[in-house]
Amino acid sequence: FEERLENLEKTIVPVYNETENLRRRQENIEKTMHTLDNVLSYYHTAKDVEATVKEGPAASDLETYMSYLEKVLKAKKYFESY
Repeated sequence: FEERLENLEKTIVPVYNETENLRRRQENIEKTMHTLDNVLSYYHTAKDVEATVKEGPAASDLETYMSYLEKVLKAKKYFESY
C-alpha cells in the first residue's frame, strides 16, 4: 500500500505543480490584459473627444465639454507619469 501511495504521489505532485504554474500564468495574463485595456482607453481619449473639443463649448453643453477636457487632462497626467 505504501509503495502504491508513493507512486501516486510521484505522479500527482508534478501535475499539481504544473497546474499551479498554469493558474499563476493565467492570473498574470488577466492582470496584463486589464492593464492594457486601461492604457488603451487613454490612447483612445484624443480620438473620442476630438470633435467636441474642437467645436468648443458653444457647440455642445458646457458640462459635456468640461468632462471631455477632464478626460484629456487625465490622459495627459497618465502619460506624464510613465
